[in-house]
Amino acid sequence: MRKLLLRDMNKTMKVFLDEHGEQSFKKCIDVHELASKLKTDMDIDPVLQENLGAILLCFGEIEHELKYGERIPEDTEDEKRARVVAEMKLKELEEAKKEAAANGTEVDMSEFKIPVIEPKKPILKLLYLISITDMKFAAQKMFEYDKILFEMGTQRHKVADEQAFMAMLTKKYKKKFYDEEEVHEMAPEPSKVYSSDSRIQGIVEKINDLTSIPEAPDALKNAFAITLFCMEAAFDSRSKDFLKFAFDEYPDRDYLIVTQPHTVVES
Repeated sequence: MRKLLLRDMNKTMKVFLDEHGEQSFKKCIDVHELASKLKTDMDIDPVLQENLGAILLCFGEIEHELKYGERIPEDTEDEKRARVVAEMKLKELEEAKKEAAANGTEVDMSEFKIPVIEPKKPILKLLYLISITDMKFAAQKMFEYDKILFEMGTQRHKVADEQAFMAMLTKKYKKKFYDEEEVHEMAPEPSKVYSSDSRIQGIVEKINDLTSIPEAPDALKNAFAITLFCMEAAFDSRSKDFLKFAFDEYPDRDYLIVTQPHTVVES
């Protein structure tokens, strides 16, 4: 059953249609209606067709969403017989009309009492909505169940071929479809290269604690600082005039860091 559903994935995907009739990965199909939708494109055993939804819910523990939706109720045995009788009466009437037309006579309609079959109205039904992804992983759980039974000797059916098939799905759909043997890998060591500059790299390699702030090489220093900058309020608007003269004192620097008292409005 798993191979049938997953091998013909393109056919299976066709039945997962949303309310607009477009293929969707959303939960849009009732699990109990899946088999009836698939039987048009797949050769499904009648017993499997009747129990597919229950199998997926029980053994596959398929993830589903409960939601009410409108469905036409199935015909009872009496309703099925009434439909068969109505179809037979219609065929007899058609044959009688052909015979009458050939003989140039009229059909006596009183001899043909065709029962009227009223169309059924949809009723609310509890649906078990699933998606194509839910079905894939339900197949995975069912495979794991069979694998355990095989390892216990309870099931004689070998799972090697099926395991290869599930591995193929893993590769094709970029998803893990069965639990492989766990492989423990050591985490990669963090890179010890901090900078491409050999001078900075040499300084960093000598640090052996988390609090030290090493002195940078003089050649790499490109900023200077004024640790406390104050200006008389009357001349506050001319505060930026000092910038030119400050950089004239340090022509090899690109940045000036200025700090001011926290209680003073920024100039």
